[in-house]
Amino acid sequence: MTYDELIRVASAAYPENLIQRYQAGEEDAGDTLAEFIGLELEGTFDEEASSEVQLAEAIRVLEVASRDLRKVIGALEGFVAALQIDGAIADLVLRKPKRNRK
Repeated sequence: MTYDELIRVASAAYPENLIQRYQAGEEDAGDTLAEFIGLELEGTFDEEASSEVQLAEAIRVLEVASRDLRKVIGALEGFVAALQIDGAIADLVLRKPKRNRK
């Protein structure tokens, strides 16, 4: 599997083929997630690996990214829940410490 083939497979599943467009140099395509996916695939691509190994690695790195995104989403959702339950909790988290000015 070539790098271009890998990008074509991934891009075919993404709206407007944006992954492939970013890899082709269209930096103004307007979708940083597509850019991120392309960068992850590029960063892990090994031209000497078999197609099976290459695809497994691509899936692995995107699964790691997906788990990380889910953790961030969970944290944000938890914060929203705290805001809805008790605004004072959110106020404590968001409040910046006061600096003593003398």
